[in-house]
Amino acid sequence: MKIVDINNILYKEKLKTKEKIIKKMLAKVTNDTLKEKNLFNEIIKREEIENTVIGFNFAIPHSKTDFVDKPYVIYAQLENEIEWAKNEELVKYVMLVLVPKKNSDVHIDILKDISTKLINEDFRKKLENVKNISEIYDVLNV
Repeated sequence: MKIVDINNILYKEKLKTKEKIIKKMLAKVTNDTLKEKNLFNEIIKREEIENTVIGFNFAIPHSKTDFVDKPYVIYAQLENEIEWAKNEELVKYVMLVLVPKKNSDVHIDILKDISTKLINEDFRKKLENVKNISEIYDVLNV
């Protein structure tokens, strides 16, 4: 399953807060300021209910939303680990998943596919050792 489009990959990001990272990731899929603000608010609200750090230095913020018309996955690999949520492990890899509300089954399929990959130690090591966006694309979409 193709997880992410090459244009939706950020590499060696130097941003230091969850909010700034999410905003930059959202800018990859919309140039509508109002839509971006609404998406951001939905994601942050979801994070307040339960943060999305899943282990292995990964966070997977996600939203089923009316503000996208098709599913998107945006990937960011940070230059340095950051604190995503208090009392959680640090995060270096972020996969933002946005799915239209009407496609709940797709939302589950994407999260399941990502989770299956993240459990695999070889997959994580390959992501750790990438040198550019093209290599990230190849690793994520195997």
